[in-house]
Amino acid sequence: MNIIRSLAWKNLNRNRKRTIATMIGIIIAVALICFIIIFIESFQSSMIKSTQQSIGNYHFYIQDILIDEIEEIKQKMKTEPIENIGISQTIGQANYKTQLNYKQLIMIEGYDDTSLNNRGIELIKGRLPINENEIVISNYLVNNANEILDIGTKLELNVQKIKINIEKYANGAEIRSIETEKEEKSIYTITGIIKQTKEEIESPVEYIAITKLDRMLNTRPCKITILLQEPKIANEFYHKLQTTNSNYTIGENSQLLLWQGAEYQSEEIFRIELVGYFAIFIILIVVTCLISNSFQISFLERAKEFGILTSIGTTEKQIRKIILYEGLFYALISITIGIMIGIGGTYIGIAGISKLISNITMNNLELQIEINIYIILFSVILMLIVIFISCIKPIRMSTKIAPIEVIRQNNEIVVNCKEIKLQKNDGVIERQIAYKNLKRNKRKYKSITTSICIIIILIFLLSNITQYITKAVVELYPTNYNIQISAICDGEFAIDACRYFDTLKCIDRIKHLDDIMNYSILVRLYANIEKDKNILTPEVYEMDRDAKVTVIACEGKVFNQYLENLGLEYKDAVSSCIFIDNYNESKMTTLQEGDKLPININGKKCNIPIIKMTDLDPSMALGTLDVTRCMKRTSPAIIVSTDMIRQEEFQKTSRDIAKDITMYINSNNPNQLEKDIARFIDSNLMVFVNYAGQQEKNESMMFLVNTFLYGLLIIVTVIGISNIYNTVTASMNLRKREFELLSAIGMTKKQANKMLYFECF
Repeated sequence: MNIIRSLAWKNLNRNRKRTIATMIGIIIAVALICFIIIFIESFQSSMIKSTQQSIGNYHFYIQDILIDEIEEIKQKMKTEPIENIGISQTIGQANYKTQLNYKQLIMIEGYDDTSLNNRGIELIKGRLPINENEIVISNYLVNNANEILDIGTKLELNVQKIKINIEKYANGAEIRSIETEKEEKSIYTITGIIKQTKEEIESPVEYIAITKLDRMLNTRPCKITILLQEPKIANEFYHKLQTTNSNYTIGENSQLLLWQGAEYQSEEIFRIELVGYFAIFIILIVVTCLISNSFQISFLERAKEFGILTSIGTTEKQIRKIILYEGLFYALISITIGIMIGIGGTYIGIAGISKLISNITMNNLELQIEINIYIILFSVILMLIVIFISCIKPIRMSTKIAPIEVIRQNNEIVVNCKEIKLQKNDGVIERQIAYKNLKRNKRKYKSITTSICIIIILIFLLSNITQYITKAVVELYPTNYNIQISAICDGEFAIDACRYFDTLKCIDRIKHLDDIMNYSILVRLYANIEKDKNILTPEVYEMDRDAKVTVIACEGKVFNQYLENLGLEYKDAVSSCIFIDNYNESKMTTLQEGDKLPININGKKCNIPIIKMTDLDPSMALGTLDVTRCMKRTSPAIIVSTDMIRQEEFQKTSRDIAKDITMYINSNNPNQLEKDIARFIDSNLMVFVNYAGQQEKNESMMFLVNTFLYGLLIIVTVIGISNIYNTVTASMNLRKREFELLSAIGMTKKQANKMLYFECF
C-alpha cells in the first residue's frame, strides 16, 4: 500500500508544472465557492437582523381585538410552536397642533415588554419608557412640532380615551369600530426619541407616542404580534389563525418571512440564491474539465508505465488506487488552501460589499459574516465529488490497458485514413501535419475547446448585458435637476385645500435650505372663466359646459427667465397674469392685454389683470430647468406667480383645489439635502425622489454586479488557462518522438514553429 502511495506522490512531484496548474484551479474554485456560499448566508442573516430592527421581530399580527380574545387565541394555539406573543393597546388620542395642518393628533399606544423589544423601535437617544407616565416620540414629531421637544420635556395632553365596539350579526359576521370615551388630562415625560415606526409612517393623520403598558382595559382595542419558533410553518399557522375567528384582521411581516425562508416565500429567496448557484455551476463545469483533463493527460503520459506495472503483476484495483491517491493528494492540499483563502477573502470582500449595499439601500446595513461548519463541509464534499468524477474516466481507461501494445506503442501510430482527409492542392506541409495531429488527438483537445467556448460565451454575455443595463440606467435620469418633490393626490388628480397649503408650507421650508443651486415650483389649479357673452367668443359661450382653464403658478430662476423673454419682471406677475388664449386653434375670449380676466377658482372669484398675451407655456421649461424648452400650448391657460396662489382666501374652501404641485431642484449636494428634507417631509403628503441618489445607488449596484460577474469571468478564465496550459505542455511532452523524427528528416525550427502556430490557429 505504501508503494502505491509513493508512486502517486512521485508522479505528482515529477510533473510539478501540471500539478501546480491543476492545484491553482482547484484552490481558486474552492475559494470562490466558499465565498459565494458564505456571502449568501451572511447577506440573508444580515437582512433578517435589519428587518427585525426596522419593522419588528414578529411573523404575524392581529389588530383590533379584545383582551378576552387574546386569551382565547393563546389557549387555542397552546400546542403551536410559538416563541412569544407581544401585546399593545391603544390608550387614546390627543389634539396636538403642529406645522402640518392635516396631522394634528397624537395617538398614545401602550406596549408590553415583548412589544417594546419586538416592534422595531429604534432609539436615537434616551431610553424606553418604564411606566405609563413616560413616553417615547418620533424624530418626525420633534421636527414638525411648534415647540421644542426633547428628553425630559413634560408633555401635557388632553387624551380622548377610546374603546372598541363590536356589532355581531346572526350570520356570524362582525363590524368592529372605534369609539371615543371620556377625556382625561395626562402629563407624560419624554424619555426617548425614536425613528419613525412603520405604524406612524403608514398613519395619514396621526403621530404615535409609545408608553409602557402597565394595566389593560378589556374595552380598549389591542394588537398582538406573534413570533414563531419555525418560520417554515408560517403558511399552515396563518390558516389556523383564520379558522380561529374569520373576523380578525390578520397581517404578516412579509419581509422577515421572506429572508427566513418561509414556505410560501421560498420562490422569492430562491431567485436571490439562483445567481450564486449559477456561478457555482459554471465553476464546477470548468474545474471538472480541468481536473478530468489533467488526469487523462497524466494517464496518457504514463500509459507505458501502467502497462509495465500490469505486466509485472499489478492488479487493476491497485492501478485504480494509484489514480485515486493522486486525486486525494490534490484534494488534501488544494481544498485546505482554498478554504483558508476563501474565508480570508470573505472577510475582506464582505467589508467592501457591505459599504456598497449601504450606499444602495441608504441605511447602515452591516453584513455580519456567518461561517459555520456546514458551509466548509459542503465545499469539501462538493469538490471531492468533482475530483472523484474526474477520476472515473482515467480509471476506466486503465482497466483496458494491453501491456504488450502499450510497451510497443503501436497504438500511437494507428490511424484511420478515412478520418483524416487533407485539403487538395494545399502545398503547405506544416499545415497538413498540424491538421493531422489535431484529427489524430481529438480527445486531448476537447477540454481546450470547452474552456475556450465557455470563456468566449461568458465574455460575450457579460459585456453585452452590462453595456445594455448601464445604458438603460443612464437614460432614466434627468440632466438639469436631481431632486423632484410632488404632492400626493387624494383622488384622481385632486389635492384638497388642507394638503394644498401643507405642501406649500413644506416647499417654502425646503427652498430656504442650503445646497440648492436652482429650483422651480410648478402648481396647476382648476379654474373656470365666468360665462359672460361679453368676454367669451360666441362658439365658446354657446357650449353647455363651463369654459375651463388651467391656472399654472410658477416660481424660480427659469420662470424669471421666461418672464424676461416676454419683457416682464417677477413683480409684474405677482398681481397680474399671462394669458394663453388658444382653444382648438381659435380664441376662447375677446380679451386683450390690459383687460381683467374674471375667473372662478374653486368658489373664489378673481379679476386678474392680463399683463401679457402669448402662446408659450413654461411648464416643460420648469419641469426640466431649461428655459429653451418652452412649448406652444394649444389649450387655454393662465400663468401666475406662486405668491398669488398663496393667498389665505383659498383656505376657505374644502374642495379639491389643485391637481399638481411639483418642485424641481438642482442641488450641489443632493444626498445631504435629502437628509435635511427628510426631517420634516411626510411620505403621506409628498413624494420625494432623489435622482442623483438613485443614480448613485444604481451605479453602486452596477459596480457590485459587474465586480461579481467580471470576477467570475476572471476566475473561469484563470481555470481555463490552467486547463489549456496543462493540455498544451502535455501534448508537447508526448510528441517529443514526433518532433525528433521531423527534425531528422529535415524540418527546420522555423517550420516547426509554423506548424505549432497552425495548430494554435
